[in-house]
Amino acid sequence: DLLNLRDKLARPLIVSVDHETGQVLRDIWFTTVLPGNRALGIIASNFGLEEAKKYTREMGLIIASELRKLGIGWVLAPVLDVLGDFYNPGIALRSFSNDPEIVSELGKILIETLESKGILSCAKHFPGLGEAKVDPHYRLPKIDIVKEIIEKKHLLPFKKAIEANTSSVMTSHILFPSLDSEHIVTFSRKIAHDILRKELSYKGLLVSDDMEMGA
Repeated sequence: DLLNLRDKLARPLIVSVDHETGQVLRDIWFTTVLPGNRALGIIASNFGLEEAKKYTREMGLIIASELRKLGIGWVLAPVLDVLGDFYNPGIALRSFSNDPEIVSELGKILIETLESKGILSCAKHFPGLGEAKVDPHYRLPKIDIVKEIIEKKHLLPFKKAIEANTSSVMTSHILFPSLDSEHIVTFSRKIAHDILRKELSYKGLLVSDDMEMGA
């Protein structure tokens, strides 16, 4: 029991969970099965962004309320990857949309809702896994797109997340030759420091994706 563990330690204890809803819904008792990001993106495309924002806020409130009752204070969500033109086996329905504006706005609403209820959020997977054609759980994706497209399309949701005061940002194991030809994002100072810290002025916690992934 997490609450009892916190009491026994007599010190603050932050517990995190990868609980995105949809495709990544952890087997936690007493949590609601929610449809996930892609469903919200479809609502935005078919019924308008404001309608989707309403459901996104409601989903955030449910997640925050249930995790707080379980003693979990940090959720590794939302996914802010903007889908590309090809099938992405590692992201698929985990993404809100292939439209950067929809991803940005819904991601921002979810972050603001979680943070307002005391749940730390995590914007992932910086600087954007949406164009990957292989799943980093198994192999290393190499994304060959120019920096201008990365900045215009894929960084936009992370800029919005930073404006919304997300508590953390997660990198993924991807090679972006146009940003760093030698190092994957996980080990790239050019991306983690020069772009995220300096260009986007992010001051919060930076975490890596799973270090046991195939990539």
